[in-house]
Amino acid sequence: VDFSKQPFDKFFSYVKNTPTFKWQKVPAAERYVFEIARDKDFKTVISKTPCWNNYFTWEQVRPGQFYYRIQAFN
Repeated sequence: VDFSKQPFDKFFSYVKNTPTFKWQKVPAAERYVFEIARDKDFKTVISKTPCWNNYFTWEQVRPGQFYYRIQAFN
């Protein structure tokens, strides 16, 4: 596949290695909420996902600078 001739959106369908975020388990946590934002104040959240394990794979990865945070709940 010649990536230089692919439309921008099509190019990212070929990305095989999506980032996986892992963190230490929080004692007594039953679930987590994983958030990704474009700004460090989290005013522009682009993903807010509940997780039941201590990892998250971002399959809709896109170019740019992003910030993430994790909240634990029990």
